[in-house]
Amino acid sequence: MKKYITIFLLLLVTFGYSQIRLTEKLEYKASDKFKFGVELEDRIVDRLEYEHFDFGVSYKLSNRFSLKLNTRIVHEYDSSQVENEFRPHFSVEYKHGKFGMRKRFELRFKDDELTYRLRNKYFFTQKIRGKFNLYIADEMFIKHNINENRIYSGILLKDKPLDLLVYYLFDSKKEYEWKHYHIFGVSTRLSF
Repeated sequence: MKKYITIFLLLLVTFGYSQIRLTEKLEYKASDKFKFGVELEDRIVDRLEYEHFDFGVSYKLSNRFSLKLNTRIVHEYDSSQVENEFRPHFSVEYKHGKFGMRKRFELRFKDDELTYRLRNKYFFTQKIRGKFNLYIADEMFIKHNINENRIYSGILLKDKPLDLLVYYLFDSKKEYEWKHYHIFGVSTRLSF
């Protein structure tokens, strides 16, 4: 356990971070098949630069497959203005043991323009000790071609009804050329 925390802290100290992400999720299990959820996320550099509110429903097809239908409302803050985006999205998630993947299709309504994006996320969790797990994920964003890639590494504490993930995120984005960002994040999920 100590070596995983040491590696995680070394990543933060070595690369520093250019952003902090704070995510809070609430999930309500309405039945064996249906869950309802809400999510809030803030992204902070020197000030609040981004926030979103996401809500939706999840349907469990089997022990391994689930479908999700969500809507996300995004606010991005520039020094002089606020950009708003409305983003409905549909996901298929597959989990098998330690491995999982999520395929997400997003419609993006921003500045009177409609675009779409695919997001493919592959993740792995490994129990370290007790309620602590290693979490590793790779998420690719595709709009005509890959234009963003996120690599996550963190420690996940599973203590029902609360999950706590503390992670380092290496985010690569292609605008005109590839730019790289080092992000420190904390994500909580409360399920009931």
